[in-house]
Amino acid sequence: CPEPTTTTSEILNNWQARKEALASKEDEARTTLDPIVARVLSGKSTELEDELLREHDYPDRSLVSDMRQGFNLTGWIATTGVHEPDVRPPKSSVDVQLASAKAKNTATLQKMKLLEVNEVAKETWTETKKELENSWLFEDTSPDLSKVLIAPRFGVRQGSKTRVIDHGKSCGINSTTGLPERIRLHGIDYLASLLTWAMNDPRPSDRALLRICVLDTDSNRADKLEPAAAESLRGRLHWFSSFLFGRRSSIALGEIGKRANGVNGHFALGEDLRTALTYLKDEALDGDPLVLDRTPKSTYLIFTDGSLEGDVGMIGGILYDASGHPLSFFSGQIPEDVITRLYMFSDHPIFEIELLATWTALSLWQDELRDSFSCFYLDNEVVRSFVQMEDVVKCRAWFSRVPTASNPSDSPSRGEFGESRKPAVPLEEVLPRDGSRDDVKVLPNDPETLRLRVKSIAEITQEEQHEFVFMMNRYGATVLVQEEFDDGLQAYKTLDRWFGRCIPHDAMNEFGIVEINPAKPTSINTANPKKEHLPHTDDAYTDSPSAFLTLQCRQSAPSGGGESVLVSGADLVAALSNEELRTLMQPGMVSMGRRPAGDGSWMKVSSIPLFWVDKDSGWLQVRWRCNDGCLGDVAEEVKPSYEQMDAIARKEVHQLVVPLIPGEILVIDNRAIAHGRRSYESDEPRVMWRKNYVGNGELASQLTSGMCATFSSMFDGLHSMFDPSSWDPAKIKL
Repeated sequence: CPEPTTTTSEILNNWQARKEALASKEDEARTTLDPIVARVLSGKSTELEDELLREHDYPDRSLVSDMRQGFNLTGWIATTGVHEPDVRPPKSSVDVQLASAKAKNTATLQKMKLLEVNEVAKETWTETKKELENSWLFEDTSPDLSKVLIAPRFGVRQGSKTRVIDHGKSCGINSTTGLPERIRLHGIDYLASLLTWAMNDPRPSDRALLRICVLDTDSNRADKLEPAAAESLRGRLHWFSSFLFGRRSSIALGEIGKRANGVNGHFALGEDLRTALTYLKDEALDGDPLVLDRTPKSTYLIFTDGSLEGDVGMIGGILYDASGHPLSFFSGQIPEDVITRLYMFSDHPIFEIELLATWTALSLWQDELRDSFSCFYLDNEVVRSFVQMEDVVKCRAWFSRVPTASNPSDSPSRGEFGESRKPAVPLEEVLPRDGSRDDVKVLPNDPETLRLRVKSIAEITQEEQHEFVFMMNRYGATVLVQEEFDDGLQAYKTLDRWFGRCIPHDAMNEFGIVEINPAKPTSINTANPKKEHLPHTDDAYTDSPSAFLTLQCRQSAPSGGGESVLVSGADLVAALSNEELRTLMQPGMVSMGRRPAGDGSWMKVSSIPLFWVDKDSGWLQVRWRCNDGCLGDVAEEVKPSYEQMDAIARKEVHQLVVPLIPGEILVIDNRAIAHGRRSYESDEPRVMWRKNYVGNGELASQLTSGMCATFSSMFDGLHSMFDPSSWDPAKIKL
């Protein structure tokens, strides 16, 4: 390196003299700086830098003032004049991102906990600690997850170094930034230093918004199980578990199998896998062996149920032998202090009460059920995982769902022992002739079960598509969750291909989308957010309702209200007798209409049947609307039946509440599942995109539309083959 020339020395001496002359002005400017910005700029002569930039006619005249204020991380980035003009506005806003921040932040933190502790993770944590020591970062020990955007930090190995990356795109903060110029790309070192400077020196308002999360490898030294080791362990334990009683070991082996197959893509021990390994370890030491016996085993049928009306909770159960003869029953009221405790953990603890009913049956009748083959019939799904008590009683149990109206234990669960509200249901009508009811679409108890996570809806894989078909045919609804929030239109490339022609609507845009927005209401029910939108099926006012509907959340209510509500059509059918169902399968029994928000006049009205059987598939279809202001005439002979179904659809115990965040798409079988919305404040923004389909797309041969196949014995004698597309309303006398 050559010796400095005299000219260079003179320049440096001149700069030093000018710096000293500007010292007082520099000190005065620092008094107005934000404390963290002042710390970052400590030891730097910003007055001298500003003077030199002006002297050399640097285009960005506001560079130094921006440094003193703190750089923008949201909104428009300042124009510098250094780069070519190329305006790219923000794709989103801070308010939109914060509307879904809590859910996204929770997921980000959960994923961070599951990361593998490797050398890159350790080096990333070491670099983060250095930044903390230099006061470039500060620790937020109790962030409000609804008011910040959390970007995950990870390391990237480049040669012998690990570069630290803060993924602002994943938390949505990048989409809130607008660029007036196309920034010229430089080398990685230049970019890394520039981004570090900007992140360490944001303006105070953005500093309150952005958070960075990183894996603490010092305190988070998680145990791990790699797929190869899991596969070897599963093989050994599979042989061992065959000598154990019960199915808990099979469930535990399933968790090990997920790791062996590389599910989740990490090696850390999650809670489910750790619990499974702990159980298998304990069973290896203390588990009871499986006893083989030539003695014939008894078979029992057990019906259980629970009820909750206000603060009064009751349970009931009936024990039958294999021939359907009742052997024993119980009925009891739950103590008030227990109900009070249950309400501390749930707004409507009916699932806990029904779980208690099954536990009571196993406890009371354990002597009879010991070493038996027993079938438990329930009107919910919650106790199918009730496997620990099976081991205690040594009962080989099988669980199945039975409609509420067909459950003989419903009466004792309400303290009723005399004349019931309806004639008793014969046992042979409760059990379908094939021994199962897997053909009935019934919603799960946990809304998370409906979520199908995909990388991109527009570019969905064949495997993801097969999983979607399975979920729709089982539950009648699915929530598509993709990794990144986009403009929303790309997803319809897949949805249009799947479901075919869309159902026209006078309020739809050029893409066939109807915006559900109280600021631009399309009906009397969407105009008033403070009033819940009661369960209904779409297009109930037409003579040919859509087969499938899609609801894409574009903006959720910040308060968390306005959640979607789903009700299984099977629950409505279960409230009816055969004769009542037969009557409701006739046209003209119930009329429903559409009433625009403007004047509330009746725009369209239809009186097609409430239930009908599709002539091609043989599946039972439903058309439903609660009495929400859009219900027309109800024939006298079906009023009791309709009112009973209306009460069921309104009860929380029959409703599945599904909260949606922006970008998620709820797909519903419109002829099997009714949907609605909970209330929210009228001044809150909430925007949904609705697009309904005929169902004649690529998946027409794979998806079934409707509640269940009518070859089940439950529908013996009900052979209405009503086809709404061929019905002439002029022939029906209303």
